[in-house]
Amino acid sequence: MIAPGPLRQLLAPVSLDEFVERYWERRALFIPGAADKLAGLFDLDSFYRAVGEARPGLGRRRPYVKAGYRDADGEHREVDVQPSQIPALLDAGMTIQAEGLEAIDPRLHALCIDTRRELGVPGDVDVACFVSPHDSGYGLHFDATTMWILQIEGEKVWRYSPAPALEFPTHNYVPRATERDARIHGLDESAHVEQVLRPGDVLYLPPGIWHRVRARGHSVHLSLTIRPTDFLAFATGVLAPRVLADPLWRRLPSLPATSQARTDDGIAASLGARLAELRAAVNALTESELAAAWRARVERDGPARALGPKAPAPEQVLVRARPLRFSLGQGDDGGSVLLLHGSTVLGSLPADVIDFVRALAGAERFVAREATRWGGEHDWDDVAELLAELVQLGVLRPE
Repeated sequence: MIAPGPLRQLLAPVSLDEFVERYWERRALFIPGAADKLAGLFDLDSFYRAVGEARPGLGRRRPYVKAGYRDADGEHREVDVQPSQIPALLDAGMTIQAEGLEAIDPRLHALCIDTRRELGVPGDVDVACFVSPHDSGYGLHFDATTMWILQIEGEKVWRYSPAPALEFPTHNYVPRATERDARIHGLDESAHVEQVLRPGDVLYLPPGIWHRVRARGHSVHLSLTIRPTDFLAFATGVLAPRVLADPLWRRLPSLPATSQARTDDGIAASLGARLAELRAAVNALTESELAAAWRARVERDGPARALGPKAPAPEQVLVRARPLRFSLGQGDDGGSVLLLHGSTVLGSLPADVIDFVRALAGAERFVAREATRWGGEHDWDDVAELLAELVQLGVLRPE
């Protein structure tokens, strides 16, 4: 039985030192394991509990769920789904992917923290579960993420390139048929490794590894994932609180058609002051400040950020995209707030956010952080996730 969190036990019998020296961010690694190696970490019952369990805080706090499949041309496709749709989609031959499980399950939470600290990763680490019926899987693609595949139940056939096709890609990539024929990014499937994963097996894939996956019978696996980040994003995170303290930084200058400054020189002049301030802020940064920020991100105890739609920044201005009505309806989880535009249901939220929705219906334009005071005092992370969901539903849009 694996103890909560230890990356070293996942890698065994490969030592952490050997893994870092030979494989980390370089090459794929298959680690065969005994059937009980992952016993007690997670199972199918844990999956169904997680996708139906609400997290503490404001609004819907469930894992982000989507269905993946291969279309008629063998192309990889994904679509967002609701937990209630899972049984029918599995019957239809789709793979169900639930992300953000570390925010629900303390064992997976501990595993993410341990992984981040052991490898010195100043980014987000999370866990997803993939449930596949026979012959279901994902088509050829590569990801920008670092992943460990932990086979929990059943078998899955993986075909993957031994080394990355692209060094540290910035986004996931699904090639079209014409790109596959053109062998984009050096694609050569004849050189790919085929490996059957069985319960207890672990497969490490660095960013940029080509892979395609197919279940052999019923299959359940976890993906321990490190989300991509880069130095620019890291430095911006350190700089942002400073520069955004100035209200002039929280907007771009508007130059109406009637403005005499609306020339190339005028536009440049209006932006020049901000550019000078940015240069000064960068010059004021010190190595010790960056090092302290790096250590704080590596050693934090909190769970990884919720996944799904990108959350707004606290100072982001949001606009209600359309007139909004709402009503209370019944649901499997004790009731829901239906978001309506005319006779169209845009989406639903748990009944406990009714006061938040009332405030939203009366706000046509607002700064995101103001919503923390709607219907009480709410934690920013909870509000940001709910606002992101409302943007995805088309209720809100960033200005």
